[in-house]
Amino acid sequence: MSNDLFGGLGGLMKNFAAFMPQDDPNTKIFQLQTSINDLEKQEKEIYVQMAKKAYPSLSQQPEYSELVEELTLTQKRLDAARTELQKIQDEKAAQEQLEQENLLKRTCPNCDTVNPEGVKFCQECGSKLGGSSNLRCSHCGLDYPVGTRFCGECGNPLS
Repeated sequence: MSNDLFGGLGGLMKNFAAFMPQDDPNTKIFQLQTSINDLEKQEKEIYVQMAKKAYPSLSQQPEYSELVEELTLTQKRLDAARTELQKIQDEKAAQEQLEQENLLKRTCPNCDTVNPEGVKFCQECGSKLGGSSNLRCSHCGLDYPVGTRFCGECGNPLS
């Protein structure tokens, strides 16, 4: 019974995927994972059919060459789907990394405000964006982490 419930849910999810944007990496990943699951199920069914043909009598030559061909084709499709899934997952990870780097470039190192694209200085505090993550004292040249307000060596305000 639980198989029926999840089988029905899987069908519902397949139908739902048709309404999702087709160029979205999450949609592609979902569709490929579904395809891989279907191909693995088909592969198992072929093995079951082969076993049923081979089991009745060991003295008879089982005729399952067409199943071997179908199994080989299914395995090739399965390998291709797994390769495509890995490719899309890698592309998604690279895209997320790029978005994270973009966000960091727009985030103020002084006040942590996220600024709009193309802005060179923080709209909240005026600090330069995309620069070094350390503050340098203009008087004595020592580096301090972001958030430090005064130089510990000379007392000069850091900006």
